[in-house]
Amino acid sequence: MDNKTFAFGTLLFGLMMLSTCVGATQLKKVVILGDSLSDTGNLAALTGGLLPPSPLYDPGRQQRFSNGDIWVDDLAAQFGLGVVPGFLSPVAADGTVTNFAVANSFTGSYDWAGTGFGLPQINNFTDLVLTATGQPFQGLPGLAQQLGLYVSQGVAADAAHFIWAGANDLFFADQIIPVSEPSVVDQAVANIRGVLTTLQSQGASDFYVANLPDLGQTPFARGETQFPFPLTDHSAELSALTAAFNQALYEMITGLDFRVDLVDIAGLFDRAVNDPAGFGFSNVTDPCLDLATLAQQCVAPEASLFWDEVHPTSVAHQYIGNAFIAAVPEPAVPALLSAGLMLLLVRSRSARSA
Repeated sequence: MDNKTFAFGTLLFGLMMLSTCVGATQLKKVVILGDSLSDTGNLAALTGGLLPPSPLYDPGRQQRFSNGDIWVDDLAAQFGLGVVPGFLSPVAADGTVTNFAVANSFTGSYDWAGTGFGLPQINNFTDLVLTATGQPFQGLPGLAQQLGLYVSQGVAADAAHFIWAGANDLFFADQIIPVSEPSVVDQAVANIRGVLTTLQSQGASDFYVANLPDLGQTPFARGETQFPFPLTDHSAELSALTAAFNQALYEMITGLDFRVDLVDIAGLFDRAVNDPAGFGFSNVTDPCLDLATLAQQCVAPEASLFWDEVHPTSVAHQYIGNAFIAAVPEPAVPALLSAGLMLLLVRSRSARSA
């Protein structure tokens, strides 16, 4: 083989290495646990399509609690993955986002302080809603039951695990009673820690946990809805609970003896509220959809932060999706490129000296 042929072959090898690296899909298998901020069809499957009611969701993206795609869809599209509701197909597989998130999930079991329902400990707020409306659904899953179903099918050790939960615990902190911790905040964080340690004990190692946006800034916190029961303005209380939760979540994660990446949705939300124009929003306070009447109140959801009293619009979800995507380490292109160029240099020198 002459020097030119050898040099060309070596160059081709180096370019193949670079091409493989640049084109690599960083996530090939994803598992999600959470609530309505992440639900892509599980509550609908578990209630026989009763919930969520139209037009809470967009007909083009049925069963999501928004007016279109949510962050899970954006994450899946970024990495070329299909989205599979976990309660329909609980086995995590390559090329999929297996999503166990169920709307209205609590992070664990709670006693309900309200009266008139006669329920044991509940894991999902939907049980109360459906009981109050005369529907027969009870025992709907929360975060713990999502975990149980997933573990029963076998934890995918090579999957990336995304966990975003705790909002419902804080929204209804006045109505639920912690089982083992002194406060709802402590209980919720302890429940999330239990999920992480269980998955880690089963061989999982790639974790992404999101904190919560300031729930005191939601229309729900200001008492702008009569559903599921009349509320007064308790935005200050919810802001304080959110801050305490996020701090406790951070301390819990940093205290673990294995790595968990914290996704800062709180910071993203604060920036959107403080600089709406920078995000293309003209309204960051009012909901587009009234949960009590299911009537749309805005003409441009793409310019609003909130779709309903608690859920972001699809455009807001795009920013959330970008935050989750940014948390995923990129392929090590510089390191592999450097190695390929070094190999090219070494082989070229060897060819000249031959």
